[in-house]
Amino acid sequence: MAYTYLGYLGTLIYSPDTREIAKADSVSVSPAQLLRWTTSDDSREPEWKRIPVECTMGERGVVLRGKFDRIRQIDSCGPEDPSFWVPLSSERKTTPFPIDLRRFPVFEVTYRCRTENVRPSYNVSYTTGQQVEWLPPRQEWTTAAHLLRNREFPNFIDQVTLRLYTVARSTEELEVESLRFRALTAAEREALAKAEKRIAAIKPPLSTPQFDSFMPIGVSMGARQAARMAELMEVPQRDYWRLAMEDIARSHHNAIWIEDAAELSHTEWTEILGLASSFGLRLVPEFNWDLARFRTEGPELVERFVHPHAESESVLAWSLRSEPGGAHFDALCQARSLFENADPRHPLVFLMREPNSFPLFAPHFAAAGISYFKSGVPWRLGEMVRAHQHICEDRQFWIQAPAFIYATSTPHWHTCPELRLMLNHAFCGGARGWFSYTYHNVPAWHEGPFKRSLTGPFLTFSDLWSELGHRIERFHGLASLLLHSRPNGGEWVPGVEMSVRRHSNSRVPEDVPPVYSAWLHGDDFALLYVVNNDASEVTGINIKIPATIPFGQEVYDMTDFVRYRNWHPMAHERHIEMFPGQGQVFMFAPPEVARRERNFVIERMVWNDRRQIGIDLGVARRYEVDITSSQELIKRTGLGDPMDDLRNAADARADLINMLGAHQALVTSRSALVQASAAICGCDGVLCRMFDQGRMDEAHENGRQVLPLARTLTELRLKLRRGHAASIQEQSHALAQSAIALLQELRTICPH
Repeated sequence: MAYTYLGYLGTLIYSPDTREIAKADSVSVSPAQLLRWTTSDDSREPEWKRIPVECTMGERGVVLRGKFDRIRQIDSCGPEDPSFWVPLSSERKTTPFPIDLRRFPVFEVTYRCRTENVRPSYNVSYTTGQQVEWLPPRQEWTTAAHLLRNREFPNFIDQVTLRLYTVARSTEELEVESLRFRALTAAEREALAKAEKRIAAIKPPLSTPQFDSFMPIGVSMGARQAARMAELMEVPQRDYWRLAMEDIARSHHNAIWIEDAAELSHTEWTEILGLASSFGLRLVPEFNWDLARFRTEGPELVERFVHPHAESESVLAWSLRSEPGGAHFDALCQARSLFENADPRHPLVFLMREPNSFPLFAPHFAAAGISYFKSGVPWRLGEMVRAHQHICEDRQFWIQAPAFIYATSTPHWHTCPELRLMLNHAFCGGARGWFSYTYHNVPAWHEGPFKRSLTGPFLTFSDLWSELGHRIERFHGLASLLLHSRPNGGEWVPGVEMSVRRHSNSRVPEDVPPVYSAWLHGDDFALLYVVNNDASEVTGINIKIPATIPFGQEVYDMTDFVRYRNWHPMAHERHIEMFPGQGQVFMFAPPEVARRERNFVIERMVWNDRRQIGIDLGVARRYEVDITSSQELIKRTGLGDPMDDLRNAADARADLINMLGAHQALVTSRSALVQASAAICGCDGVLCRMFDQGRMDEAHENGRQVLPLARTLTELRLKLRRGHAASIQEQSHALAQSAIALLQELRTICPH
């Protein structure tokens, strides 16, 4: 029987000593125990729910059988993208769980695939995360071993779930003989000890001064998706990216993570960098190069794609590939050196879908992140952040959060309060960056991978996108405070009292407090971050701060400051009715420190105001709008008191909006296009509902009526931006009427 190491251990030992392995101290799960496990899984990842499943005894082990014949959505998943499965799960706190990984860090699965289309995997869960590993799809008996504990994390495993995936609509079978958690052998300990010495000698990542003052709050986009969408909309890629970047900047985001960046030509990439600079955006290109290929071609690839842009202010960082596994550790560290030599200003970073080998990688990269794509439990994001943030060793820790629905109809679309709650938990837990996944999509009813995204397939909008725009503007101001403080669990000011009134209709689970609070410490100030964990109801809180705070400190409500732009100390007793998912940040500092930090906040707010004004000025000049007043106000910023700068920037922004609002043709055409956009977005929603119902061909056919409208919308948006509002009024009105009529027609075909 074959014995295979997975992950990092597989790069250290090539010839397992199976006799020593068999002698290792261990805890096993037998076929009889497996047969008592449940064929259910995490309800927040429901792709398994509609698939008939059986669990029976086979020749040597338990046979997990899934009947995928009727799951039509499998046809929309590529051969390299298995998305539907049947599970076999242990129950928490039943023998032998929890497993102490300090004693038994290696996990073994002995199995075989009884049919040819099986894609086996397993999930091991701990309190604040999970590790996911794909097993080699072998039809001969195989034992696969994986080292679960890296850098003394995690300590315990609570649950194991075996998963049988497939990419075919057929009946598939996986047979599992046993599971085993075991101690390291002498050879494994020796190999790991040698590796630790080698790892300890790795130079720390290059210093990245920009991360001291810049907190990315952005979105993820796909270069391949953008190219397909530009083709569908029949516009040049440059125009498509321009519309997208203007929308992203108008919604106050400052960064874009770009997947499949290697598919962009040098000319396209240069244009995109120029556009990003004009909209005040920073980019993280992810190339997703094959690491085996990179071993030989890396120097040439880095020289071609990275070195020419080493001086670009629009690049924030580079990423070699998504979701690196433990087996990629050495290759990625070697690649880091190539990137640093080619571009010492912009570091190599990575994002992982699951925590997996995050503890192994994170200390060696200037920034690292984890995705969180579960729905319905937004407060769990905070638990994950708090558990993993310290692993980054004071470097930037980023979160990639869900704003999409796959063609599999998962995850469930989040509500706006859930999104607020995730944002607040991420930043109060110590995260220093956020990327919403994903900004746009090729529609599922047109053979795309996504059913829904932040803007839909036509750069329209969603409720989440509008909500993000409101929240991100405030986090721009708070960013300097969050960048220069750290969560450490200790009180900065003793004696702060907080009482909470839970709403009678609250649906917050009993094991989750209605309000979460955390202290974040700076060098000479502290933040008290309070979050309403209720995503559906208002929660009342009373805060009482001691009359005298040590060292002459005062308390300031920084959330109210970035919202209302009024500066004054906060009363020591206060009642707040916190709306669902709301977060509130209070700063404790001596007056002179508070003013210093306030000025950093003002600097970021004024920068963002000027960016918004810059976008509108481009439009105003094309329509010959009088911009004298706004320009005069902007010229005054930076000349006097920071609070005057803040007021002048806000007044300039409001004045320009009012002047644009007085241009009749611009307002009329823009309003009609907004109406058309909403209707087209609604059409996409109906087509996705058809897709959900298994009416794929019907959705695709009806989509042929939507695409021409979306193309016209894109064309008119570009004309509006170029100063042709007067000449497109009738066409914009006609488009809105046509889109509304089509939406009504589709709703009769596929009602709610």
